[in-house]
Amino acid sequence: MDKATVDNLLREARVADQQDRQRCDAFASMVKSEGWRLFVELIDHRVQMFSDQLLQPLASMDQVPAQEFAKGAMFAFVLMRDLPSVTIASIKPTGDEE
Repeated sequence: MDKATVDNLLREARVADQQDRQRCDAFASMVKSEGWRLFVELIDHRVQMFSDQLLQPLASMDQVPAQEFAKGAMFAFVLMRDLPSVTIASIKPTGDEE
């Protein structure tokens, strides 16, 4: 790899790192808000609803697609709920430079 390519990759990495830190700071303030707490309550209710649906025995194989939809929707809600906290946990707080 030539020096120009390495310099370009390092520049892009610094920009991406800065964007990640900005997201982390924004998410950190967002998850402390009352609105986020209420949003998580709503998401948790939906996750429980889909979870309850998954625990019901199927009357026939015709219900498999609906059950697969419920599983996918439940996982999507879990991802939506957990993404900000996972992002925060995976990024060093601002000021913790190596």
